Amino acid sequence: FVGGANVAWCSTEHHIDIYFALSLSAWLRRSDALDSLARAAAAALVGPLWHAGEARFNQGLGDSSSALDCQTWGALFLLGHNATTGAAAAMPASERGERAASALAYMHSTFYAKQQAPATGRLARGYAPYEAPPGQTKAVWGEGSYGAVLAFERSASHEAAEADLLAGLAPLSLASGAVLYAANETVVNGEGATFFDWPSVASTAWRVLASAPFASIFWNESAYAEVNGTGMPTYTAAPTAQPPPPSLSPTAQPPP
Repeated sequence: FVGGANVAWCSTEHHIDIYFALSLSAWLRRSDALDSLARAAAAALVGPLWHAGEARFNQGLGDSSSALDCQTWGALFLLGHNATTGAAAAMPASERGERAASALAYMHSTFYAKQQAPATGRLARGYAPYEAPPGQTKAVWGEGSYGAVLAFERSASHEAAEADLLAGLAPLSLASGAVLYAANETVVNGEGATFFDWPSVASTAWRVLASAPFASIFWNESAYAEVNGTGMPTYTAAPTAQPPPPSLSPTAQPPP
């Protein structure tokens, strides 16, 4: 799926959005046509959008650069579809779990960051959106870091890492309940893009999605139950394929 009529580039992040939108729509409408499109998105994610050499997701088709969301959302994709009827069911559960674990291990070793949050006067720990150029500070990014919380939550082998990350992100939370977009104003890539330490709808929304009851149902096909009499889905907490523990310790952190 390309980005538009005049955009040839294909985004990994967008394919994950597309997959869950089409898959849930196919389930609600009992549509084979929509399910077929979801399978096409899944095939791209487990095929050309996966970087086999580094065991993680590419940023896009023919684009081997890496980004935080591609790893966290990619892990949610691998762990969040129904193991028997989902569009990516052709891949064995063990392989999906191994890929999810390797993507999260890559995420931790590449994007982990520490940064002072002037708004709260505390040191935040979380993840940066991109690999920082040499000598450039990594931003602790609220929106993307709570995506990592949700990925850890979906994986039963990451309870300690999830708890440690939640504690590290606490300095991004304001008394109002809002979450900062980043711990501090930071240039986040070589093109000069800047993330600001402003209260953020996106960061706050992802904190909600990573919390109960949403953490067990968001992007989790195994939670879809039979459609009830109102025509809307009900949800049940069902187990999903779990990856083995990655080779990282939540307390032995890399330097910022």
